[in-house]
Amino acid sequence: MSVKTVLLFRSKTDDTSNEDVYEKLLHDHGYHVKTISPIQFRFINIDLLSTKLKSNDYYGLIFTSKRAVEAVQRVLTGT
Repeated sequence: MSVKTVLLFRSKTDDTSNEDVYEKLLHDHGYHVKTISPIQFRFINIDLLSTKLKSNDYYGLIFTSKRAVEAVQRVLTGT
């Protein structure tokens, strides 16, 4: 049986103390995991995010990534 490879297009976690949960889960289920890091990153649509955050249409936020937290922090602090 051949091993299937999963490509994760994301930055590696900065936390080196813990094993990556995604990689571990995939590995435990028989997959070979490769992480492809972006060459560069930049935030886009910060103005649109700011408009959405000021809206009363939302009651909460679920952050799914470190970059999402950083984007909201930029909007809230004006940096």
